[in-house]
Amino acid sequence: MKQLCSPRFEVADDSAHSGALIAKADVIIDIATSVAFEAVKRGIPVLSADYLHAGYSTIAHYVPETAMRCRDDIYHAVCSFTKNRYQQFYNAQHRAEFNRHMLDVPDGYVLERYVSLLAAEVQDKKQLAA
Repeated sequence: MKQLCSPRFEVADDSAHSGALIAKADVIIDIATSVAFEAVKRGIPVLSADYLHAGYSTIAHYVPETAMRCRDDIYHAVCSFTKNRYQQFYNAQHRAEFNRHMLDVPDGYVLERYVSLLAAEVQDKKQLAA
């Protein structure tokens, strides 16, 4: 952590609220959590560190420019942000598709819709197995 001492770098403690952290952030490094969805919505760059786990993040699926496949990818992205903080990060079409499919559902009940989708899939599998 001593190497990262900078007025622009902050390590949050466990009591920090994710929404407050996102509002202050220039860049988010994500490990496939839905917390980062808010950052995409706000246009804050998200680096999806999918190499740290066995899954594939939803953000990286819809917005491939967020996919970081190794530490070098994150290093180069952070260096790029450092040199030009206001550069365009997102492909506008990718971000719009993500927002449309994941966030801008007609009634705002994103989680409930996803749970219903999963329940329907399980039910379909049960009927096929029967």
